[in-house]
Amino acid sequence: MRKANKFLLVLGILMSSQFISIAQNSFSSQKDSVQKTVTTRLDSIKIRSGFAKTSQFAKKLIGITPTAPYEMPKIAFYRSLFLPGWGQATNKQYWKMGIVYAAAAGGVYGVSWNNQGYQRTRGYLEKLIKLGAGEVILPSGGFLTGSQLFLSRTDNQAVYAPDTQGGYWLITKETLPSAASEAVFFATDVPNLNLADLRGPFVRQNLEPAVNTFRRQRDLSIIGFTVGWLLLALEANVAGHLKTFNMSEDLSWRLEPKIERTFQGAFTSGIGFSIQLP
Repeated sequence: MRKANKFLLVLGILMSSQFISIAQNSFSSQKDSVQKTVTTRLDSIKIRSGFAKTSQFAKKLIGITPTAPYEMPKIAFYRSLFLPGWGQATNKQYWKMGIVYAAAAGGVYGVSWNNQGYQRTRGYLEKLIKLGAGEVILPSGGFLTGSQLFLSRTDNQAVYAPDTQGGYWLITKETLPSAASEAVFFATDVPNLNLADLRGPFVRQNLEPAVNTFRRQRDLSIIGFTVGWLLLALEANVAGHLKTFNMSEDLSWRLEPKIERTFQGAFTSGIGFSIQLP
């Protein structure tokens, strides 16, 4: 009888521990599920909140919703980043817009002019390299070689190469679909060429520095244009802050005699400086 009771007691303890383990695992899984659900909802709330703030700021930026005066410097900064001169217009400083657009036009012209010079001189150098490598095709099927080029005074795209017989050939670049979009260079005879229209000769030592100079000036123009754009945005931001700065005529200062008592109990005299704010 005692053995049976002990067996039942041990069996009951084992079953209880098993049930407790199952319950703990179930609770742990439910806890993890709840935590994941809460985390997902919090992330969703953060995303919605961030989107709402971005949407609200975008509406203020384009003027759909009113903007508080203390927000105007920030709005002017971002507007000027988006479109040069918009920040100055936000500050109602319309006279500055002419300066902004003149500077922007100068920057765009500088970038465009230097880039055109770079592309043009790079094309000259490419044709000279192909000519030196003997890869310029003649109408007869042969190849023209040389180390010099002549340029036209009236057409900056025209490039000529002399031959050993005193003639000049117009070097052109073409892209053939059958050649997998690879550029092919051809030489065309120009029998009635006006030699007075030519300038040169140009060799590789002349063209390589010109290519590098135009490339460097183009890159510096891009950097200058970008920095100028940012400075104009910062100017709009500073001007926006100055518009809210207290410039009242009630600001005043004065000097007046003053008597103070020291730690030892003695009295000292002097001049006091005071600023009166409205």
